[in-house]
Amino acid sequence: MASIRAFGNPNMPPDEFSQHFMTNALWVASIMPFFLTTNWVVSRRRAARSLTSYWDAAKTVFAVAWRGQPLAPEETEPMEEPEEDPLMALLKAGTIAVGFPLFFWFAPAHFPHTQKVEVWLAAAGLLMGGTVYCQERARPHLRREWLERTRGSFFARTWTGNPANYERPGKRWIVAHWVLVVLLGITWLGFGPF
Repeated sequence: MASIRAFGNPNMPPDEFSQHFMTNALWVASIMPFFLTTNWVVSRRRAARSLTSYWDAAKTVFAVAWRGQPLAPEETEPMEEPEEDPLMALLKAGTIAVGFPLFFWFAPAHFPHTQKVEVWLAAAGLLMGGTVYCQERARPHLRREWLERTRGSFFARTWTGNPANYERPGKRWIVAHWVLVVLLGITWLGFGPF
């Protein structure tokens, strides 16, 4: 903890910087295999990216490391399929729709705080939240072939932009996603205050 606090100290001598930097680099290097393996277990299971999925994966990684051998097939948890959850999609979209404009509004960058900028950021936030909502609503309708084809990759893909990889209900959501992406680009680049 002292090495993390030392970086914020403007009076730190130059010779101490390398010691604190090396401490932090070694700490990250020693803990990173655990986090990467946990991420791999979550993506291998095709689990929803939730806190409980990561917690279960972390327990699995710890159990395997403690035993020194892989879990028996009956001890492994089954692969999770994405389920339709409109409320969670709405919560994620609302977080983006509110957080995106607030980030830029309170950022230390120079933005004129005018009504035009407020409207611009609010419109961009709503469009970005809409893209997230459409992604989340389309995700449960991914074709099983695509899920099997991408299963086990280290950086698991949870959605694709190609409408051909979705069943019929998901295709309209992913098309709506792309319409909102185009509108977001037009809003961001065409109506910005600069």
